[in-house]
Amino acid sequence: MTRHNAPDTAITPSALTIVVACVVTFLAQKYAGISMLRVFALWPLSFERIGTGNFELWQLLTYGFLHVSWPHLIFNMLALITIGCVLESLWGSARFVVFYLVCVIVAGIVQTLFTGLGFSGSLVVGASGGVFGLLIGYALKFPRQMILPLIPPVPMWASALVVIYALAAIVLGFSGKGPYIAHFAHLGGMLGGILLIWLAPRSFPIR
Repeated sequence: MTRHNAPDTAITPSALTIVVACVVTFLAQKYAGISMLRVFALWPLSFERIGTGNFELWQLLTYGFLHVSWPHLIFNMLALITIGCVLESLWGSARFVVFYLVCVIVAGIVQTLFTGLGFSGSLVVGASGGVFGLLIGYALKFPRQMILPLIPPVPMWASALVVIYALAAIVLGFSGKGPYIAHFAHLGGMLGGILLIWLAPRSFPIR
């Protein structure tokens, strides 16, 4: 198997726009408080505390622009800009945006389904679903590209990192450990990326 090296690329416009949108939204959260979470976070289909929040279809997209803290925002944005700029330079801005947003939506759908099955009962915010979708696209395109992730801080192939993250999400999701992390959204983001690459290989080429 040959080694595929990811190209060096500058910051691309759509990836940067998504980052700016998430930062602006986070600052708006600081001002608006819980009211933004009630409307735009992803709530379960039924929630025991009536009046706290209600599920709406638009939340399957909007939750991906909200974050709970500065570290949560920064880690997601670093991953998005690092991986996303490479994929945008390969696929073009329009296709990149479609890929990212579809991964966010599929991640939200999968998380909502598993929440309905009783595996989680809290609201969901964060760009992680979209980021995990980008990660699967990057790993399929550059499987032997070395990556130094923040967690764990060990250099490894992109393909190995995806397998480790997927297995961790499965184990933690079904075991109920890490209840404040949307593990099934992470898996859903990966699923969204795989489906797009499989269904539209000409739009999102990996070979």
